[in-house]
Amino acid sequence: MKRAVAISGLSVSKYIYEHEALAQAYLYQVKSELKQIEVPVRILTVNLGYASTTVSISEFRGLAADILLACSERNLGLRNIDRAVFSFLIKLFEDTQKKTNPSFTFPYHNIKM
Repeated sequence: MKRAVAISGLSVSKYIYEHEALAQAYLYQVKSELKQIEVPVRILTVNLGYASTTVSISEFRGLAADILLACSERNLGLRNIDRAVFSFLIKLFEDTQKKTNPSFTFPYHNIKM
């Protein structure tokens, strides 16, 4: 990331994690409502990326935010969910077709995602 910033000619004042960016984006969107609330508000955010999933819990008190929890599963992303859905649909389609034609084989059975 530092190399990409250097190539772009930009300067970076601070690097932040994705869950911090999500909390800041939420705070920016609802700051007028949060100003009026006197009790802490907790928000759960889920970031479904291609390769990983991150969950975080942020607590807001007025316009102050704290990250209470942030955890990530680096081997569970949308690519995995796509594969599971694709495999399920192929199996469902094959099972449906085999009821009327027992010798049916799905033409894309060996597709790799």
